[in-house]
Amino acid sequence: MKRVLSLLGILIVILSAGIFLFLKNKKAPQIPENCDLKTGSDQNICQFLNFYSPYTSEDIQSKLLSVSGSINITKLGLESFSRIEGIPLDYFQKDDYTIILVGFDSADNHRFVTPIKIPNYIINDPDNNIYFYIQNSSQQNTYSDRTEIKLKDSSDITNYLDKLKNQVIVLMMNDQEADIPKSDSISLSRIISEINSSLIANQSLLSQVYTNGIANKYTSVDYKLPTLKSSSADSIPIENMPILLSIITYNQNDDSF
Repeated sequence: MKRVLSLLGILIVILSAGIFLFLKNKKAPQIPENCDLKTGSDQNICQFLNFYSPYTSEDIQSKLLSVSGSINITKLGLESFSRIEGIPLDYFQKDDYTIILVGFDSADNHRFVTPIKIPNYIINDPDNNIYFYIQNSSQQNTYSDRTEIKLKDSSDITNYLDKLKNQVIVLMMNDQEADIPKSDSISLSRIISEINSSLIANQSLLSQVYTNGIANKYTSVDYKLPTLKSSSADSIPIENMPILLSIITYNQNDDSF
């Protein structure tokens, strides 16, 4: 009888230890984030990251720009080798830049938001021919006729961003090194240098978005892309952000496009 009780005691100890380890290793259930407690762009980012309305998969799919051929664009990701569909959630001004907070679907079926810089200093400089380009498509795809808008004032960029907020746009990401021209222009030399130094950030962004079945050229880029859980991006160095100078849009309800 004593032996039976002893074996029973050992069994209870083993079971207790097993239950303890199970409970210790078991992840706590994921509690849905309450985005209603947030306001403004923080709420937009929260809703986007959590697939809440107005950023459900169905909401986004209704706004995607299709492409020609057999490519089926189903998520915010690659539209071609160096172009990405994303959704601008907000923007702000910092130093010589307009910073856009853009949401994407990731290659591992999650979502992320990253800050992308537009260099105001080169756009506002009248002594060069560099613009911020908006190509507005006549239909909800990227192969129809497009109207090109050349912006030479950063305030015009922000006016258009107000109209494009929460709409799907195609970001035309530079992924090739630019040649340094022979020029005395300080701003021109600065932008070429910045385009080249931002290449790895641009390539990293291209590598991390959903592929939409398009072959990804940059799967082995070793760079930690800055991402956001809120609209606070002040702590992120501007030099770590991808750079942008051109987008494709589809805005059928606005005569200014």
